[in-house]
This record gives sequence, structure tokens and C-alpha cells, in this order.
Amino acid sequence: MNAIGEWLQQREISEVEVLVPDMVGNARGKFIPTDQYLNGGLPRLPESILVQSVTGEPVKGFRAAAFSLDQTNAWGYDVLLDRDFRYDASLAPF
Repeated sequence: MNAIGEWLQQREISEVEVLVPDMVGNARGKFIPTDQYLNGGLPRLPESILVQSVTGEPVKGFRAAAFSLDQTNAWGYDVLLDRDFRYDASLAPF
């Protein structure tokens, strides 16, 4: 466990409020369980906080930052459809 995880555990903190400012500076966010915040031992923003654009409007497209959707993880398209994304820009040419 890293220092942040230890600090949260020592203080018996079970939820973390994650905030991201929109374009006009209004805080947008949510409370998440600390185990989700420290997924894999590193602090992470939840997907749901990023499903709104900085204007507060729903995000219509998706782009995976570190991988490409392909035949090995095609189930990802179903996940995107379930979350109402209209398009995906993660497919890299082979």
C-alpha cells in the first residue's frame, strides 16, 4: 500500500470526494469508496466524473488513452454503448 492508502486507512476514511472544475470553475465531482480511488494502489479519477465535458454536457465520444480496441477486447464496444457513447476513436490501424 502506498503512503496515500496508508494515510486514508489510518484515519478510517472510507470515501473520497473527487472534484474537477468545469470551464467556468464550478466544481463537478462525486464521492467514491477509497478502494476504488486507490484501484491498483494508485489514486485514480473515476470514469463517471469524466463522462461530462468541461461544459457540463454529456460526452459523446470515447478515446482510450493507452490502448486500442480490437478483436481481443471487442467487449469494450458493448460497455461504451451501455454508457451512451455515440462513437469511439480508440481503434488504431494495424
